[in-house]
Amino acid sequence: MRVIALLLTACLLGLGQAQHCTVACPKSIPQLINPKAQSTYVYSLDAKTVLTPRDSQKVTIKADAEVAIVSSCEAVLRLQNVAIDGVPNGAELAAELAAKSFAFGYFNGRILGVCPANDDQDWSLNVKKAIVSALQVQFDENKDKVEETDFSGTCPTEYRKIRSDDDNTVVMEKRKDLNLCDDRRVDLRQTPDQALGQLKEIIRHYMHPMDSDLMCRMTLKDKVVSEVDCEERHVLVHRSHKPIHLSYVKMMLKQSKDGVAADLGQTDSEPKRPYLSFDHKHKNPTETDVVQVLKKLCTEITEPQASIETSFTFHKLVDKLRYLSAEETATVDESVKTAICPAHAKRIRELFLDASAFAASDGSIRTLVKAHENQELSVTRSTALFTVAAIKAAPNKETVNVLLPVIASEKTIRPMLLGFSVLVRRYCEKSADCASNSGVKDARDAYLARLAVAKDPSERMTIVRALENLNVNTEDVDNMINAMDEIIKSTDAEPSLRAAAVNALPSDASHMDRYKSLVMDESMPNEARIAAFHKMMQNGGMTHIKDLFAVKGDCMKNYVLTYVDNMQKSNNDLRRRTVAADVELPEKPKREMGITRNIAREYGPYTFEYDVIYPETHENVTRSINGRLIRAKNGKYALQIIMMINNDNDYSL
Repeated sequence: MRVIALLLTACLLGLGQAQHCTVACPKSIPQLINPKAQSTYVYSLDAKTVLTPRDSQKVTIKADAEVAIVSSCEAVLRLQNVAIDGVPNGAELAAELAAKSFAFGYFNGRILGVCPANDDQDWSLNVKKAIVSALQVQFDENKDKVEETDFSGTCPTEYRKIRSDDDNTVVMEKRKDLNLCDDRRVDLRQTPDQALGQLKEIIRHYMHPMDSDLMCRMTLKDKVVSEVDCEERHVLVHRSHKPIHLSYVKMMLKQSKDGVAADLGQTDSEPKRPYLSFDHKHKNPTETDVVQVLKKLCTEITEPQASIETSFTFHKLVDKLRYLSAEETATVDESVKTAICPAHAKRIRELFLDASAFAASDGSIRTLVKAHENQELSVTRSTALFTVAAIKAAPNKETVNVLLPVIASEKTIRPMLLGFSVLVRRYCEKSADCASNSGVKDARDAYLARLAVAKDPSERMTIVRALENLNVNTEDVDNMINAMDEIIKSTDAEPSLRAAAVNALPSDASHMDRYKSLVMDESMPNEARIAAFHKMMQNGGMTHIKDLFAVKGDCMKNYVLTYVDNMQKSNNDLRRRTVAADVELPEKPKREMGITRNIAREYGPYTFEYDVIYPETHENVTRSINGRLIRAKNGKYALQIIMMINNDNDYSL
């Protein structure tokens, strides 16, 4: 069960002491963990983080962690005798870490929410959240897994009892696969593209590039956590023998005493979720603010590499650039080339452009465009930076206008063409007027002009994919429809390009007859027919499904049958209800290898759906695989992946 952030009732303290964390106190009797109210437990803390991308960098924190049990449901953490090693300003950071108390709800080993001091810094809060999370125990002998919420997110958690002694000592082990956690990170920027957020979650859950796990060994004595030893590991899946990030938290109870301190410090009494958080306090930054951060960055770097401290300053730079005006960003852009950090001008320029991509503000995008046009960036670097910007940005009309000549330029490489279409799409989504937005129309016209002269098949495919991103605009679309129809009807065009042209057609029900005729047309390649079928389904075409049962061609007919069969058998109510109750399959679909079919794999509210498509005759293309990610809960989010494999085992993506 998820932690409820706002609770209506609170435990009564009974002793008249001010409340630090207003949480609802369960009425049950604690069975597993039951520390004595109005007592203080002092733990020795040894925490360490090791980064090993190339050369190992290590940060350690040692302290006395005092946990004051104020009431049966309320506790306060204070850190004393703090020492931090591995960063240049360890003493300063140690003082900051010890300065603020950290209250939290705590009942029967469960964290009920956290109540930090209002002015505590986010990095300090994250350390304290990790310490409090180490004290959480939700072992249940009747369950193989429990759902546990802590600084890692809300995670399925496995507990295993190792031993239980006669002296009220219990030793157990806790394990989490962090890729399966929901709310793994809280990003206070809250990007407007929630579909992208869902996509990132499903990729992290089921197609992740990095394995992340947490393992803790815990000892309980007399219903109190007496010892904890936790290790969090992050390993790239293709280099499983060498972790790139390790974190350790070790705590050992060294003293327990009656009473709590008279002044435990001020905290916010409203409980919050204990997830990791990030500092994005911009407060309307000025050009001077950004220059100061750049100068600080200059003192922290050398040409070959940056220190670990640099990462904190870099994130501050990203945040300030995000909210800096376009005019002031342009001024800083000129200054950073030579004036701000002459000793390391090249390195500071690289970091500034990197930060511009992550900031993805209008001014920052224009900085990247200018750097690209001035040939400051290699092809690889341009692609990487604009890809990052495309994921994060929601630009304005002026920035879209800046992109138009770059789209038209023959020097602009294919991946950037696709990325720019994403930027334009996000621009109209921000203003919620994609259907009529003039900026989208201008960009679409620029892509059509580029398509008219493009000869390279890969470039033409990329442009058509870019036009698909812009098919949300429905005004003056005749030129675009004619260009796509020309490709769709061309027998010289590759099946994958013809299918892409179908996908680029406007997505609205007014074109239903066009889509239906393409599905029924036996002369069309199966890839294009199936693309048209999905266009129908996206626009209410399930009402025509009985007509489509009469489609000609064994491959296409079997595809329609397997698609409907998967929908009818879905575990998801929304997908299942899409098919009318009176729809009956005219025959049983075939699912063996070597035939066109639709395949669906369901993971909770998510469905990873993919198509295996064969032509009627096995010439040229052996098969293509067309995958979509769908979230069928409050709506549908789709990611399309197309891979084509020919007889010579060549691959195109």
